[in-house]
Amino acid sequence: MRRVFDALGSVARVVVGAEELPAADPVVVREILVGLGYVVPMDEVNGVLREFQANVGLKADGVAGPQTVRALSEARAAVRVARAAMPRERRQAAGVRG
Repeated sequence: MRRVFDALGSVARVVVGAEELPAADPVVVREILVGLGYVVPMDEVNGVLREFQANVGLKADGVAGPQTVRALSEARAAVRVARAAMPRERRQAAGVRG
């Protein structure tokens, strides 16, 4: 989980620190999508990213540009908040770490 958080941190810095944002690293995108509960085979990152984009109302082009990176960051933050609010016993029963 720490690796996913570290990866997201690097993506979040890209969002905040640059006016023109480069596309995110596919390995980082895959780790974040897995952390959000998506099943992401190594050769299907773009397909799953398109699914995520459609789910959050973005143009489903499979490119991790600025809007997608921002949406991934916001979704990851929402999952962390939801997990933190879950009682410890329920997290353990669900197999959630943290």
